[in-house]
Amino acid sequence: MLIMKNFKDSDYYKSNYHIENMLNAGKLGREKLQELKRKRINEYNSNPNLCKFCDKPLSYEDKRKTFCNSSCAAKYNNSNRIVSEETKNKISEKLKNINKNKNKNKKINLKKYIINIIILKCLQCNKIFYLKDTLKNKKRKLCCRKCSDNIKRKNDILICDNCGKKFTKTNRIRKNCSKECATESMKRNVSIKMKEKVKNGEHKGWQSRNILSYPEKFFIEVLKNNNLFGLCDTNYVIKKKDLGLNEEGNYFLDFYFKDKKIDLEIDGKQHKYRIEHDIKRDEYLKNNGIIVYRIKWKSINNEKGKRYIKKEIDKFLEFYNRVIV
Repeated sequence: MLIMKNFKDSDYYKSNYHIENMLNAGKLGREKLQELKRKRINEYNSNPNLCKFCDKPLSYEDKRKTFCNSSCAAKYNNSNRIVSEETKNKISEKLKNINKNKNKNKKINLKKYIINIIILKCLQCNKIFYLKDTLKNKKRKLCCRKCSDNIKRKNDILICDNCGKKFTKTNRIRKNCSKECATESMKRNVSIKMKEKVKNGEHKGWQSRNILSYPEKFFIEVLKNNNLFGLCDTNYVIKKKDLGLNEEGNYFLDFYFKDKKIDLEIDGKQHKYRIEHDIKRDEYLKNNGIIVYRIKWKSINNEKGKRYIKKEIDKFLEFYNRVIV
């Protein structure tokens, strides 16, 4: 036991060399077993067991059997069986009756299977096909479902509402070529409906935004520490009409410094999907003399995010001090 414990603790036991030796030993063992099996087969083939009835040699796999197949076994066992003439006659009569009944069942009424057939030609693939003579089949003009689907697709070519591409209509009701186009067209239609409601006075639009996100709360503390929070307004509302737009609605500025006309925006993940909207918004504000400064938010749960946010804060403070009223 002590020797085995010392062996398991040794470097050789844990090394790859030990594993290679074990695999090689397994290969050699399998090869040896195959050689022994070949020797046993050769010894058996030199003096094999024979079938009791036909004296054919039995294979190595069937060496424990006495007959080569079931027919030899039946012939051998029935050879010593004594059967009287009466029993033989009874068996022969029964077999004759069975054959007669089989022949009766084989008679078929051909009248049932005589059918009138129509020869038709497919309008799509021009193949000739045969059908039973009925009123429904006489009206048929296509040979299969594929041909009917191809004709439907040719007739049902539509234009996408969003991108203007042509696409083939399927069984479902569709107005767009893809899911992306469908979502964008849906957003556009919703915005058009909301704008109409605002014009008609049915809806006032977004008047205020009281909910603050975590990044905005974080930057409130940053501005307080740098004595800048008192100089800015959070969620400052600017009407689109005041910017010279013929639209109803408002823009909300995250942190607006009135003295220097700086709009500090903290962009979360949702801004990935509204890049075009943000570009237009920034252009409208710049045309009215407002400087837009955007900071892309990243999580501060790790050191990489903390370093990034710290750099962005330092850049913004430098930018703010550079701007002259």
